[in-house]
Amino acid sequence: MRIRQVGDEVGARGANANVTAASAGEDVELECVVEGGNPAARVRWFSVPPGGRSAAEIPSGHTQRNDRNEEARTFTSVSRLVLPVSKSDNGAAVRCEAEHPALPAGRPIAAETTLNIHCAWLEGGGDFQQPYFLGGGGVGVQGPQK
Repeated sequence: MRIRQVGDEVGARGANANVTAASAGEDVELECVVEGGNPAARVRWFSVPPGGRSAAEIPSGHTQRNDRNEEARTFTSVSRLVLPVSKSDNGAAVRCEAEHPALPAGRPIAAETTLNIHCAWLEGGGDFQQPYFLGGGGVGVQGPQK
């Protein structure tokens, strides 16, 4: 089971495999892929705020398709989530969970990614530049106070 960002042909790999980069104010598209179930797994999405411990189910914004492998007599379930993000989502976790009759009740398998939200920089003046957040979801720079 894995989460991958849509457009990533290989899937998440490497040191930052569990981090998804996105820009504030845009939608991030994630896919959760579960292979080998019969019947097909049921996939659900959850969000955990930065520093939070309790997950909240994401009730909408996702679809699921179940592709049958006739030879193996199993399914590959692919759930796609389209999630609008803002600067406040930086550091939040997004988790997909797969439920299946072969798993113990209340014990789904899961995969998780952490959101790394990028913001725009604005030019500032002065001898130094200090980042600050803008109300519209961006980050600007500011020179010394006069």
